[in-house]
Amino acid sequence: MGVEAPATSDGAAAASGRSLTHTIIGWAIALLLWVLVLASIAAFATMLKKFDRATREDFSVYYLEGQELRHGVDPYTTNFMSAARAQGLTTHDIGHGSDPPTFVAFLIEPLTLLPIRTAYWIWQAANLLCLAAALALLIGPQVGFSSPFAAAFALLTIFYPPVPSHFLFGQSKLPVLLLLVLTMRLLERKRERLAGLALAMAVLLRFFPLVMTGYLILQRRWRALAYAILGIVVGAILTIAASGLSNCASFFVSASGLVNDSVAGINRDISLYFFVSRNLAALSQRVGLHLESVRLAIVYTIDLAVVAATTRATLAFRPNGDPGSRLFSLWVATSIFLLPVAWDYDLTLMLIPFALIALAAARGKASRRTIATVIISYAVLVWWEFVSQSANEGGFYSMVAAYLAAYWFATDQPEYKAGAIWLLPVQLWRRIASPAWVSAAPLADSLARKPQPQPVP
Repeated sequence: MGVEAPATSDGAAAASGRSLTHTIIGWAIALLLWVLVLASIAAFATMLKKFDRATREDFSVYYLEGQELRHGVDPYTTNFMSAARAQGLTTHDIGHGSDPPTFVAFLIEPLTLLPIRTAYWIWQAANLLCLAAALALLIGPQVGFSSPFAAAFALLTIFYPPVPSHFLFGQSKLPVLLLLVLTMRLLERKRERLAGLALAMAVLLRFFPLVMTGYLILQRRWRALAYAILGIVVGAILTIAASGLSNCASFFVSASGLVNDSVAGINRDISLYFFVSRNLAALSQRVGLHLESVRLAIVYTIDLAVVAATTRATLAFRPNGDPGSRLFSLWVATSIFLLPVAWDYDLTLMLIPFALIALAAARGKASRRTIATVIISYAVLVWWEFVSQSANEGGFYSMVAAYLAAYWFATDQPEYKAGAIWLLPVQLWRRIASPAWVSAAPLADSLARKPQPQPVP
C-alpha cells in the first residue's frame, strides 16, 4: 500500500505536465496563425493603397451612384461616365447604377459627403468589421472551436479567393454575410422577431436573400417570416421616402439589364445562366445550329431541380427541427446558385456552410463526401482564380461543389427521411397548409406507417 501512492502521484504529475505542454503548443500555434492572418491583411491593404483601388470599380460605381442620388439625379437612367472621367474614376464602361436603392441611399450616399479615398477606407474597414463579426459568430468560443482550430479557419478564410476578391473590388456582400449569420444564430435562440428583421435588412440591401424566406416557410417559422415581411415593407417605405419612387422604379428596369449577352463571354461570371450561355454559344458554332432558343429552358429546368432538391431535403425533417443549422446553410447555398449574375465574391456567403461543416467535421459529425466536396470546391476555386486566371469554367464548378457540400451536409443524417420525389407537391402542401396543432412529421413517415388492426367487437 505504501508504494502505490507515489506511483499514482507521479502519473498525475506526468499527465499534468503533458496537458500543460499541449496547452502551450496549442496557444503557440494559435498565436502564429493569428500573426499570419494579421500580416496577410496588412500586406493586402498595402497593395490596395499602392494600386489606388479607391478610384476603381466596384467602389467607384457605388460612389457615383450615391453621388448622383444625393444631387437629385436618377443613377439608374443617367449615364455617369462623364462624371467618372471628370473625377478620374474607372468604372470599366459601367455607366448606370444597378444596386438596390436601400443600399445606395443608406450605406453609400452618406459616404459621398467625404473624399472618395476617405470614403473607400471607411467602407473597407466596415467590410472587415463585418467579416470579423461574422467569423466570431460562426467559429467563436461559444460554438466549441479551440483557438488553434479557429485561427486555422480564419487563415483559410483570408486565403479563400472570394474574400480577397471582395476587398479588391470594394464589394458589398460581407454586410449581407453578417446579417445572414445573425439571422441563423437568432433563429437558433428562438429570437424570431430579431431574426426576421435581420433577414429583412439583408433582402433590402441585396434582394437575393429573399430566397431564405423559403426556409422560414418550410420550417414553419411564421413569426420570423411575419417580421421579415414587416421589415421589408417598412424598409421599402423608408427607401422610397429617401430616394424617390421614380428612382426605385428605375432600379428594377436597370437591374433587369444585367442579364444580357454582352457579358456572356466573361468567364468570371460564374452563374448558371452565363455558364449555359457560353457553352451553348460554343456548341452552336461547332455544329452550325442556333441553340439560343433552348438556353432559358435549360437554365430554368436546372434552377427548378435545385429548388426541388433543397425543398425535398427540408421537408425530410420536422419543422423547427434544424440542429446545427444544416438546412439553413443549404438554403444559403441555394440562394447563391440561383443568382442570375454571380461573381467569385458572391461565394463569401459560403463561409456559413463551410464553417458549420468544419465544426461538424471536428466533432466527427460530417460525412466523408461532404468534407471532400468542400475541399474540392476550395481547391478548384484557388486554381481557377490564381493559376488559370479565370480562363475556364472552374468558378462555376466550384460553386456546384459548394452547393453539393451543403446539400450532403444537410441530408447525410440518420434523421433524414425523404419521400418519393413525386410526393413533393403533397408534402409541400401538407407542410404549409396544416394548422399548427397537426403533427409535423414528414409525409414519408406517415405513408410508411401501417394501419393498426381494429379490435373485433
